[in-house]
Amino acid sequence: MFDFLSSLFFREFLRAEEFEPSKHKRGFVYSHYYAGLPETTIIPVRKYSELYRKIKEHPILKKLPIFEVKGEVSRQDLLRVHTPEYLQDLYELNLTPEIERSEIIVTHDILEYFLYGTMGTIQAMEMAFASGGVFMNLSGGYHHAFRDHAEGFCLINDVAVGIEKLLDRYKASVLIIDLDVHQGNGVVHYFQDRKDVFVFNLHQSDNYPIKEKGHLDIGLPSGTEGAEYLKALEEALLQIRQRFHPDFLVYIAGVDPYEKDLLGGFMLTKEDLRQREILVKQSLEYWNIPCTIVLAGGYTPKLDELVSLHLQTAEVFML
Repeated sequence: MFDFLSSLFFREFLRAEEFEPSKHKRGFVYSHYYAGLPETTIIPVRKYSELYRKIKEHPILKKLPIFEVKGEVSRQDLLRVHTPEYLQDLYELNLTPEIERSEIIVTHDILEYFLYGTMGTIQAMEMAFASGGVFMNLSGGYHHAFRDHAEGFCLINDVAVGIEKLLDRYKASVLIIDLDVHQGNGVVHYFQDRKDVFVFNLHQSDNYPIKEKGHLDIGLPSGTEGAEYLKALEEALLQIRQRFHPDFLVYIAGVDPYEKDLLGGFMLTKEDLRQREILVKQSLEYWNIPCTIVLAGGYTPKLDELVSLHLQTAEVFML
């Protein structure tokens, strides 16, 4: 799948074993398997490799480490969240109704992408928690997957798997801020009765999916513009400060609230999204806690424009 020149290109990674918590406080996690998706799904598969390339060319971000995903997530770790029956069908590529709810044709390459992407989220969480810093998985945010079925282009709930693995090792409270235009219904449903994990969603109320009841859900209608959105976000973050005291933040930083997104109905400009990131970063600095960022959604048709939105997230949090 990858030629000799590609292999040279990807040698620029640091191995996971080279991570030093005292030295590496910020950075990225990436795998060439992120770019291995066939262009037969609605997922804009080229955005992952293009974002990686933009970071490597960025005058400042290129100085930060990019760690290679050390392999596929283990089935044992997936069993922390997903049912054995569902995983069996997934690994065997049995196109059951539970898997077909993903709305994508599941192949070996697609499954591999999700297995590596989930490991990337786990790795970014472990690095952020160990260093007390900020690490960004250049994929991830598969927040629609449920314990026993896929949904909304998501086969594995990487956020839930990563958090469960983290909490198995550390006693901590985790805040999930999900600003994808679509409510992360799989994440919300999984954690809705938990006291150690608080899930906040700010999403489009009249869009996919059927909404689950979480700790704090704010739905705004199609056509919402930046000023209203940012006001709602600022008020919600202040409310969370009064209700929950997290030790760790997971930020699901979907850029599909953008005004040109194919699957969203909000009217946020690029500058509005930058202000969104600034508000989240200010709260992160208030709590003074480590953070992992995952990409989640973004379906703007022009690739350069889409990648620039994800790059902007990296710039706000890493610079």
